[in-house]
Amino acid sequence: MREPLDIGGGLAIDPVSLLTVVVDEAAFATGPGRFADPADGVFAALVTGRLDDAERLVAASWTTDPPFRLRALAAELRSARGDHEAAIDAYRALLTETIGGPRESVTRQHLGKALFAAGRLSAAQQQFEAALRRREAAGAAANLVASSRLALDRVRELLAGA
Repeated sequence: MREPLDIGGGLAIDPVSLLTVVVDEAAFATGPGRFADPADGVFAALVTGRLDDAERLVAASWTTDPPFRLRALAAELRSARGDHEAAIDAYRALLTETIGGPRESVTRQHLGKALFAAGRLSAAQQQFEAALRRREAAGAAANLVASSRLALDRVRELLAGA
């Protein structure tokens, strides 16, 4: 069994579920810039499994033109609640806005995770492959490239029946 992938700030990617998990609560709570953005509270609630808190924070922060990160976290909340199709639709809408831009790879990675959670492994594989290509081409941080590789390896394992 592989170990969780350390992505810094007290967080890791679980190699089986592909979910972001807290592995060091002190580092997570005190990371640089932590909770400077209202969306940080949503993220913290999501990764600690406090979905009702995350939902309240999304509702309290939502505006007529919510920022990208809040919309992405709202999509992640839908997936965490088991409404994978709504999450997939939300990420696809975000993808139309990010094609060709610096957020395309992160949008594809999270769309892939929503597809993975929905059991749509072939579609998830396509998104993880695209995210990995874009991250490598852009010279993205090593932890971002590694998270795309981990996700791609996991979905390939499942598709191969491993």
